[in-house]
Amino acid sequence: MAGLELVFIGLLGLVLVPVAVIDARERRIPNLLNGLLALLGLAHAWAMGQSWHAVQTSLLNGGITVLLLGGSAWVIRLLSPRSRIGLGDLKFLAAASLWVGWDGSIAVLFVASVLATLVTLAMAPWQGFDLGRMRPFGPMLAVGMLAVVGLLSFQHPYPRHWGAL
Repeated sequence: MAGLELVFIGLLGLVLVPVAVIDARERRIPNLLNGLLALLGLAHAWAMGQSWHAVQTSLLNGGITVLLLGGSAWVIRLLSPRSRIGLGDLKFLAAASLWVGWDGSIAVLFVASVLATLVTLAMAPWQGFDLGRMRPFGPMLAVGMLAVVGLLSFQHPYPRHWGAL
């Protein structure tokens, strides 16, 4: 892992900590933090890929993520009106795809979902086991993002994506 990669991972951590804390407190992920995550992802793409093609690929990944996850959220909402995913979470995943590709953002969602399930099961004796209860998902997304970026940071060359592992 190169020194520049470590700098970007450190900056990513500086954005993800407030994402987790604010979502845990207020049940929302501010647009400013999602925007910072996206801008940092584009800067990361350019710095590591050293070309505008890497930035274009990152933007394409963001568009694919919005279509896939936004469309999935819409279908889920049609099938089950009580079910929903927050728009802040969708924006987070779209920004995450600028870092890890659309397939990596699916991996972030998977890791976050598994973690959320484990936390829900662990807290059930104290909070009850209510599947309809809304819980903040931002902290889980932040951990999932760090896990996926950490795994991908050892892969070369850039641009990289989850499917290449």
